[in-house]
Amino acid sequence: MNSTDLNFTLILPELIVVVAALVVMLVDAFDERAERMGLAAGLTLAGLIGAAAATIWLWVDGVNGQQAFNGMVVQDELRMAFTLIFLLVSADGVDLDGLG
Repeated sequence: MNSTDLNFTLILPELIVVVAALVVMLVDAFDERAERMGLAAGLTLAGLIGAAAATIWLWVDGVNGQQAFNGMVVQDELRMAFTLIFLLVSADGVDLDGLG
């Protein structure tokens, strides 16, 4: 394990979801109007849509078969399909009552 195999591009969808979740938690904690205005739901959907766009970009870009983090992350079509399924299910669970 002499070389570092860091490729953050392969985990871009997961990074987008994590950053969006942190932003939603901070906005929800410090802005009293956020719940009323549906800001948390909007930010959540924006993060999930961004992660889905990154997933589709990785899939279309043809980075299949690449590995990162010493083989712990493998980029293939199965991973891309399940990532899109999980993002779709997560977006379906967002409460949109406060948005409009």
